[in-house]
Amino acid sequence: MMSHDTATPYRTPSPDVIALVDAPPTPIASVSPDHRRILHLHYTALPSIKLVAAPFLKLAGVRLDPRTNAQRQLYDFTHLEIQDLHTLASHHIHPPEGCARLAAVSWSPDGQRIAISGFDPHGALKLWLCDLRTLTTRPILHLPLADTLAGAFRWMGGSSQLLLTLIPPGRPAPPAPPDAPLGPI
Repeated sequence: MMSHDTATPYRTPSPDVIALVDAPPTPIASVSPDHRRILHLHYTALPSIKLVAAPFLKLAGVRLDPRTNAQRQLYDFTHLEIQDLHTLASHHIHPPEGCARLAAVSWSPDGQRIAISGFDPHGALKLWLCDLRTLTTRPILHLPLADTLAGAFRWMGGSSQLLLTLIPPGRPAPPAPPDAPLGPI
């Protein structure tokens, strides 16, 4: 029988196992609606202990991060790469200025822009727009978004309008949890 001593430190596996676990994962690929480009979303293979240990709320099967007003995200996109499918030329799209962590991306219906949501250094979910002709990214709105059940943003009609889910200004703080459960759990 093996003893589970709480004072035993973590053990380091062999270098081969470390190399296998730490290998960068294959990026997520998304083809543009006009089939001219492919977007490679590069991400970390393993979540940080900070992300795993962060508190979250459970609501009908959805895990919500109360600090970010978004669904719990246990991965980090590191950068985006856009590749022209005709010339095979590729360009990196780094996280926008003021974006600490990328959250989601969405092609515009015409394939000329990408909406990028991400968390600012304070944990607020913000939105940026990347113009693929110039590879420039600009903020769309400085108000925080909510990404709980309906999604934080969605393209509307053509490629010039976005529908956003905003946090209402002046929203009160959530109620404090009770000191004791109101009934059996």
